[in-house]
Amino acid sequence: MTKKFRRAVRTKKVAYATFGLLFGCLFPLIALIVPQSDLFYIIALAPFVLGTVFFVMGKKHDSNVDLEHSKKLFHQLFDSSPFPCMVFDENGIVDCNHATVQILKARDKQDVISKHPAEFSPELQPDGVPSSVQSIEMDKLARANGFHRFEWMHRTLTGMDLPVEVSLKPLWIDNKCVLLVQWKDLTDEKNWRSSLESAVREVEFYRSALDKVAIVATTDVRGKITFVNDKFTEVSGYSKEELVGQDHRILNSGHHPREFFRDLWNTITSGQIWHGEICNRAKDGRLYWVETTIIPNFKVDGSIAQFTAIRFEITERKQIEEQLDLALENTRMAIWNVDLRTQRVWRTKRHDTLFGYKET
Repeated sequence: MTKKFRRAVRTKKVAYATFGLLFGCLFPLIALIVPQSDLFYIIALAPFVLGTVFFVMGKKHDSNVDLEHSKKLFHQLFDSSPFPCMVFDENGIVDCNHATVQILKARDKQDVISKHPAEFSPELQPDGVPSSVQSIEMDKLARANGFHRFEWMHRTLTGMDLPVEVSLKPLWIDNKCVLLVQWKDLTDEKNWRSSLESAVREVEFYRSALDKVAIVATTDVRGKITFVNDKFTEVSGYSKEELVGQDHRILNSGHHPREFFRDLWNTITSGQIWHGEICNRAKDGRLYWVETTIIPNFKVDGSIAQFTAIRFEITERKQIEEQLDLALENTRMAIWNVDLRTQRVWRTKRHDTLFGYKET
């Protein structure tokens, strides 16, 4: 309210209160002046009656002012809300804000007024229930519980589907119960959720495919195993319970020198990826070879959270290489070969002896 309006209201309040006070104070004066007759009681009661009338008039005036102010405030909030809002009764929408007009792609309020919100909906909701039937049920729930929130598929006047979260609240306006409706546009949220679900499915597909062919494990920063996949248990012969909480020394075959694993550990703890071939020992004592890639996983602050190791068993290939190496050793030839795809170098022992290489 403006200062001028508040001043006028204050003036009327003072006037009503003053009249009530004056007439109320006349009673003791009249009691002293007028003899106690029938006329006395009539005259004596008059100030109280008039004082009461003026007091009630003042209260009624205050109530009317407060009511008008509340209505004005409600309409201001209603019209300025960034969320689409509507008020509707049994005859349809009686009012809506500008956000409703915008989201429905309407020209103005007249395209919306007198229609039920369910009319801006496809024939069927996503669950297959007719919109006309389900909307009645939603209205009943709101009136019975005092509030109801649910997701709904609306449709704009241009024919585009519009997923929204609907909030219904019964209100009494001019002695009539209406429903206040508020929509929250879920289009961006639905698109984001769909993209996220698609990405999760894609990751799950690759993880499932990797699990079928690769030996996968994760370890913490202390080197303790925190996860192994089924392929790991299948190749090593150990159960998940036997492996989790242990370090990879449980698989140590003794084939590699300590320096080999020291270099491996220094590489990955410095944040670099390590790649190489490792000879492990299974639970039954069998030796098996794995081509291994160990990748550090980082936290947001840049520190290492854990390590992920992806291995492929290459025992059969190593056996073939050893047989070939043995055959070539008999020729006393120094031979080396580079796989251009994997960049893996293969050498005969004769080659290492002649050129001073150490087997890793």
